[in-house]
Amino acid sequence: MPLYTFLTEKSRGEAPKNRLNFAEKHGAKTGKSAKKSWQKVPNGRKTKEQSGFGKYSCRKLLHFPGRCTIMTITFINKKQRIIQKNYKRKTAMNEWDYVYEVYKERSFSAAAKNLFVSQPALSTAVKKLEESLGITIFDRSGSPLSLTEAGKVYIAALEEIRAIDRRMREQLADLSALQSGHIVVGGENFVTSFVLPPIIKKFFSRYGGIEVELVENNSPDLRKLLLTENLDLLIAHDFDTRFYTALPLFEESLFLAVPEGLAVNRQLGSFALSKEQISKRRHRSPDCPAVDLKEFREENFLILKQGNDMHRRANVLCEDAGFAPKVLLSPNQLITSYNMACSGMGIAFVTDALISAASGEGCVFYRLDGMHTTRTMSIGFKRNRYLSSACSAFIETAQKTFG
Repeated sequence: MPLYTFLTEKSRGEAPKNRLNFAEKHGAKTGKSAKKSWQKVPNGRKTKEQSGFGKYSCRKLLHFPGRCTIMTITFINKKQRIIQKNYKRKTAMNEWDYVYEVYKERSFSAAAKNLFVSQPALSTAVKKLEESLGITIFDRSGSPLSLTEAGKVYIAALEEIRAIDRRMREQLADLSALQSGHIVVGGENFVTSFVLPPIIKKFFSRYGGIEVELVENNSPDLRKLLLTENLDLLIAHDFDTRFYTALPLFEESLFLAVPEGLAVNRQLGSFALSKEQISKRRHRSPDCPAVDLKEFREENFLILKQGNDMHRRANVLCEDAGFAPKVLLSPNQLITSYNMACSGMGIAFVTDALISAASGEGCVFYRLDGMHTTRTMSIGFKRNRYLSSACSAFIETAQKTFG
């Protein structure tokens, strides 16, 4: 029975709808009752009777806004339905799980919700551990929680133990000849929404017994998770080869997404491209002109936050054009900046892959020229780590999907 788990660490208000759309793209079928139950979920839990999923529904439908939201899509026989259920580990929770969840969330209350235990029970368990070790792991004097010096040593050791445990499970799973297993794949919102669906669809059609867990976050945090082996694979750009091994999937070209209502468009009509033209790869033709970026020096820009690859590229391109961009807002995700540009808020740096895949109207696009205007989307993993057969099969599927 194929099992697909979608896990995001920092949910946003619009996330439930996005996840439902993502599930539908992946082949799951939902009726009106399913959509309504997503929209009506309060800050807490719904019972089976309230959820509207009938006999296929689990005991509790979970959604914690602003926290960790877990969605599982299980394919039952020939019928495909979305099923919400509690996320349960294959092994019993122990004190290490408790401490690590508190460390990730920097909050006892948030960690308790994710672990499905009461906050007092969690606090007591962590306190008993601290007393048994004769140390204090968390500095509770401020909010959010922080690690003490002893806590930093404890967490570093715990991450090594968790990595060893994962490697052991991977090697044991390899003995099953890809009949079972579990891999964790990470990506930004654009990747989980548009790049991963066709890969996962092909992967499940061949390796139905392997569980795939997705972690969606911003690029800097995802790279940290990959380095600590909390992720097996990451689809992203510009991997540091000192720490990661990266295998290319496809090339992307950078564009300016400019709100169509801006006056600057009237004098640059010969350079403008439509979404349809980019989807048909008009920009790859030798006679397709590139715009001079300095033509937009007086306009407002939407530049991604520092740490994102597009933040670095956008600033370098503007510097090469002889100006510093007027930054109106700094979103955390590429697709967010694109949607803001479509609504007329400012100019965004986007890619041809995003323009072709995402919906949205209200922009004209301009091709850019220079050494920083192309980049490679790759699938990467930590250097010198054990790569399970399941991970190797997923990488092979990804390469064939975009090959």
